[in-house]
Amino acid sequence: MILNSFRNASHSFIIKILFGAIILSFCLWGITDIVRNYSSSKAVFKVDSSKITTEQFLAEYSREKQRIKNGGSRPLTDDEMAKINVKEIVSDRLIQDSVLSQALEKLNIVVPQKSLIRIVHSLPEFQNRGSFDARIYETAMRRAGISEARFLTQIRESIARTQLIHPIAAGYKFPEFVKEIICKEFEAKNTVLVARLKVDSMKNTEVPTDDALRQFYSNSPDKYKKPEIRDVAILVIDYGKLAESVSIDEDELNRHYEEIKDSYAPKEKRNFERFSFESGEDANKAWQMLNKGAKTKTISVKFAARVEAINNCETSDFSENIGRELFNLKLNKTSRVYKVGDFYYVYRLTAVEKGKRKSEAEVKEEIKRELQSEKLNSPEFYSKTKETRDKIDDGFGAGKSIEEIAKETGMEIVEIKNFAKSANNSELEKLIPDEDTREEVKETIFSTEELQASSTIASRASDTISYVAFVRKVETAAVPEFEKVAAQVKKDFIFEQKGKVASQRINEIVSKNVEASKEVSKMAGVKRFRFSKKDLIMNEKHHYKDVDEMLKEIPNINLVLDIVSTLKKGEANYYKVSEEEYILVSIENIEKTQKVAPEFKEVIDRYLDLGVANDVPPLIIMAFKHKANIKINQKLLDQITKRDDERESNN
Repeated sequence: MILNSFRNASHSFIIKILFGAIILSFCLWGITDIVRNYSSSKAVFKVDSSKITTEQFLAEYSREKQRIKNGGSRPLTDDEMAKINVKEIVSDRLIQDSVLSQALEKLNIVVPQKSLIRIVHSLPEFQNRGSFDARIYETAMRRAGISEARFLTQIRESIARTQLIHPIAAGYKFPEFVKEIICKEFEAKNTVLVARLKVDSMKNTEVPTDDALRQFYSNSPDKYKKPEIRDVAILVIDYGKLAESVSIDEDELNRHYEEIKDSYAPKEKRNFERFSFESGEDANKAWQMLNKGAKTKTISVKFAARVEAINNCETSDFSENIGRELFNLKLNKTSRVYKVGDFYYVYRLTAVEKGKRKSEAEVKEEIKRELQSEKLNSPEFYSKTKETRDKIDDGFGAGKSIEEIAKETGMEIVEIKNFAKSANNSELEKLIPDEDTREEVKETIFSTEELQASSTIASRASDTISYVAFVRKVETAAVPEFEKVAAQVKKDFIFEQKGKVASQRINEIVSKNVEASKEVSKMAGVKRFRFSKKDLIMNEKHHYKDVDEMLKEIPNINLVLDIVSTLKKGEANYYKVSEEEYILVSIENIEKTQKVAPEFKEVIDRYLDLGVANDVPPLIIMAFKHKANIKINQKLLDQITKRDDERESNN
């Protein structure tokens, strides 16, 4: 939605905008007072003169975990929760809240008591038949366990934050000082260091003793527990095969051939280049250039046009009028400009492919298959399927082997060995592409006794396929003796120790603050690239060849760029790719600009005017964050979240 939507919503400023602001603030920052509720506890973050303590962070962290875990249609499992970086979500939220509160104090933005009361009285939650009801209001305060004074303070701060941000997002005059910060931030050239730290590359100083390994093994028996595995034979009942045995009368086949043989005539196909434009003026100028023989690259660069190869087209791929015109084009000629929706298109014919005529025998074979398929609902076919089902049921009931039943019915058996319920099995996935049916078969396999056949399971993706699982062998789950897994235990023990060394080393680097980039630059295989947000907007030539190369090597390059936007010169931060690897990001140098080019200010104005409304608040927050002095105690943050997670897991 473009920024105009915010303008349309601004007609009732107090009710619509500020009430919307309350909702936005509740969603974005929560309702806890995290700035002025100072504590004597150690600070996790410091933002200028304010701090966020461990107690404040952990309170938000616990609430966010519960909200995410129970927020969907079903509670998330521990494994699913582990994939969500709750620590990062809460950290960003609290820092943003603190940054904006600092900005409010510096700019002296306040909400008058009279306006505050009027806004609270307009909230629909506190109204009865269109009017404010004090009893509903008081009851809501009691149920929420919050005092009226604290509630009003939180509402006041939420509105103040929105008074700072929302007028900008709603399309009002953009404050010059904020625009200046954003422009300078976009123009600054950051020399970024990116290093990969492999846990396995760390030196392990602790020599594992036999006692230490046994203790490690006994502390995590499930880690080495061998899951229950089964050998299973799956009988694939494909009733569609029976259709092949349904006889087709030769006279009937010939009659159908004569009726539809013309539809098998070869069809010409076309290949096109399709140029897409956002404005009709650009499309018409490009059309003129294309008619004069302009090259594809010239059009793409000059008009920022999107060029696509549209191959193997038939007239039916287009609307009737467009298809007829395009298929009358001569080779390398250009169509007129077509307006479809909000875009303008021009086509250039690049190739014509003549279709290959099928022989009479090939056509008749296709017709025969179609006729056989049509007979799937015939009495003859129903009789054959019933006969097959009876043979299978009677066979298993009489104690026949699955091999005997398959031979009698002409069906296929697929053998799967060492099948574990918790593991993905490519053989089963290949056999049963439909996930729902596959899961049902898997559950049935592990609920069927050894040397027994399951009931018939109908495919949810096909009306003609069913499955029967016969369990040949069952090996129950068991924890192997230490001696049998000693080598793996030693490997895991050493890796865990290396992980601790890696974590300690990373925290040492990050904690050096402005000196951190020197440590990152010494790491093996460190990569450098220069990054400017202005380059992205202006489409100027830049050093993104370096980034393109890194894309092949660095997991989640977008996260790297996100981290860059939060760092100052010399600082470093990291993210964990997996248990085996960390990525460290640091800014070695920032080439700041003292004076913003007037033409770039105009670009920023257009960028904000045309951008999606949701993109604007993050830009403003970024501006304030770069003016604030933010310090993060990453080591403490990791420690307290790990301790909280372990405590919750034990409970």
